[in-house]
Amino acid sequence: MPNPQLKTSLLLQDWRNGNPKALDQLLSEHLPWLCRKARGRLTPALRSKDNTMFYVQEAILAFLQDAPRFQIENGKLFRALLGGKTADAMRMFFNRSLNKLSEIKRKLQQGQLRSVLHAGDALRNG
Repeated sequence: MPNPQLKTSLLLQDWRNGNPKALDQLLSEHLPWLCRKARGRLTPALRSKDNTMFYVQEAILAFLQDAPRFQIENGKLFRALLGGKTADAMRMFFNRSLNKLSEIKRKLQQGQLRSVLHAGDALRNG
């Protein structure tokens, strides 16, 4: 059996050559690492399994969208890419949340909202 770096490289190459099972194996081998990486970056309040998997899934989708543009040479670079995609997903979610909170605050200050209890409706209705 080849070393893990070479094995990842071979699986990536097989996947690029059209073998969907190679992608399944690649993700199943790296998914536990990626979940640990994501959990380590989350606050204790956000560490539920569902939240972790949300970021991991976002990272994998981003990888699949970007993968055709470049070739990854080994497992270390593959993990670096997935880790970066996970961090990006977390940042985007955090920024969206901050933007929503800012909008709620602005609407409260302008009198467009009576209380934060009505914030969901106000944000959905613009």
